[in-house]
Amino acid sequence: MHPDDEKEFEQEVLAEEGVVLVDGPIWTSDSPTKLNSLDRIGNYCIIWSTLDRPSLSAQYKGGEWHCDSEMATIQFLRSRIHGNLLTEGSLSISTDLATQTEARRIQKRFHSYFKHMKSNYRNSAVCWYSLTPFLPAAPGRSANPGMPDSNVWVGPHALRWLRADKHRRVRQHSSFGAYAVLGEDVQRLVSGSLPTPDLS
Repeated sequence: MHPDDEKEFEQEVLAEEGVVLVDGPIWTSDSPTKLNSLDRIGNYCIIWSTLDRPSLSAQYKGGEWHCDSEMATIQFLRSRIHGNLLTEGSLSISTDLATQTEARRIQKRFHSYFKHMKSNYRNSAVCWYSLTPFLPAAPGRSANPGMPDSNVWVGPHALRWLRADKHRRVRQHSSFGAYAVLGEDVQRLVSGSLPTPDLS
């Protein structure tokens, strides 16, 4: 997500009664600070509904409090812009240790967010590639660049950001992982006519 996509997502999330944001799974006390803005959140955001579970718990380890009740929440790893790179974020749940009622509510909320993204975002918009020579698929080897990735959903602001400058890329993390370009630019990438960005 581009920061503007995140702002719109934040509004979607906080429109629901009882939903708050928590900065990461490591806290300074045994209970989290409830926030209503991503502005005070680092890379890891916990989306928590106090209607599902009134409180979250944590264990004290190594001088810090570590949340041990994330199964009652939705985990949101944020995207970041680093120069010409937009890192890939993610939204996930793991409700194995939640009660049946909690799990049902969390899964319903998660699917409502995904439905919102499917209505407003585009999948199969980017293709991953590595900096090694471009090669077709072969036994034991994926194609480089790959096919459009249907599992990556690109927000409208991120799409505009990528289209505004052909030096821009998506990456799984700012310092490691494959790169991605818009599918519409793959042929230019392979032919060498797409500008080579400074990714240092």
